[in-house]
Amino acid sequence: MHKKKLLDMIAKKEARKKELSEKAKTSQDVAELRSINAEMESLNGDIAELRGMADSIPEEPVPAAPPVASGDEGKRSKEVEDAEARRAGAQKLNPLAAIRIGTGTSATDPDKRGFDDVLKMATDTPEQKAEMRHALFSAPEYRSGYFKMLAGRKDFTDVEKRALTTASDSGGAAVPTTTFNMIIQRMQQTSALFGLLKPTYLPGNVVLPVANAQTAAEWTDEAPATDKDDTLTSVSLTAYALSKFAKVKGQLILMAIDALEAYIVRAIGDQLAIAVENAILNGTGTKQPTGILTGVTWTDGENSATFTDKLDYDNMVDAKKMLGLYRSNAVWVVNAAMEAAIYKIKTTVNQPLFTQNPITGLISNPLGFPLVVDYYMPDDTILLFNPDYYFMNINQNPMIEANDSAGFMTTSRVFRGTLFADAKPTLSEAFVKMTKATAGG
Repeated sequence: MHKKKLLDMIAKKEARKKELSEKAKTSQDVAELRSINAEMESLNGDIAELRGMADSIPEEPVPAAPPVASGDEGKRSKEVEDAEARRAGAQKLNPLAAIRIGTGTSATDPDKRGFDDVLKMATDTPEQKAEMRHALFSAPEYRSGYFKMLAGRKDFTDVEKRALTTASDSGGAAVPTTTFNMIIQRMQQTSALFGLLKPTYLPGNVVLPVANAQTAAEWTDEAPATDKDDTLTSVSLTAYALSKFAKVKGQLILMAIDALEAYIVRAIGDQLAIAVENAILNGTGTKQPTGILTGVTWTDGENSATFTDKLDYDNMVDAKKMLGLYRSNAVWVVNAAMEAAIYKIKTTVNQPLFTQNPITGLISNPLGFPLVVDYYMPDDTILLFNPDYYFMNINQNPMIEANDSAGFMTTSRVFRGTLFADAKPTLSEAFVKMTKATAGG
């Protein structure tokens, strides 16, 4: 099969993936979403197989130009021009285009350059060096070389060797940009809470400003010299290491680069998401992020209250009242037992107050806020909070390292994925907690 035909098939399947991603954004039907997910998995497998086939086929040679007759030096053979156009088109087709975080769609990165262009970039200042490394990690030659290195393969092309050497000399190898985006997207899909956050991606330790939402602007003839009522605080975030190991059988290492990447992203990304999920709620702040339940200052009657025997409608109304101006984008977070308690709240005629959609299986938004079920929430506790006031920073691309010794007895290769991040709640008034009163309390 011709390479051009394979690339055309890949392009069509990528277009179908993009169409399904857009459809998934608006769908509220669980059955439809499951169908979309199944088709996406099938498309990913087909694309990986087709890319492996395409990679094994050399480029079509450009036909040599026929001798140019005297006086026709300025003319070129139409066959040569057509062949060069096909070659240029194949180079422009980039099925490895980066997935933009938050969109779930593929889009060509405007900063993506070929490796030769990366080498020409200036590195005189720290900013220029950082830009060069960003372009390097986005280069397809670096990505293919990186995964061959992880798989323990030796069949590097000269360009792949140079890309890996350049990365090592400029500060060390890191996960390719495409892979990083796939890990973040996988975490957003796996974690109930991570997808609600708006993490930053700033290197090193950072101090981020936090604005108080309670202060309104004033109508005035002239702008006031000072904003005496405004309060502007900050949150300091460092970097804690979160690691996950994944064992890959020897025969799987021989799979195509795209298939190996997808396997590692799925194995490592899912487990990173679970650990981050727990930390968002229960993190201690010691060698890990600070969680909401542990990090917010809870004040009875201001952002905390109790309910007696069981949660009722008035309790939920009180929680909404305490959240005040921070209720925009707010969500309820409960575990499965508290979800059941909300389902059981009845009207005066003994009918369910919050009904379940018979198609999607989702409960209607209680008091206008989405309901998120999280298994790391404790029993008899309900949270209502604005995710915009839980700050998270991922300060570098995740690291993925490989080692054969741990899997020597089983002919396996062990991969370790490490994420460096920190997170903590900021304004306590943007979080409301209700818990069941203890006996005698």
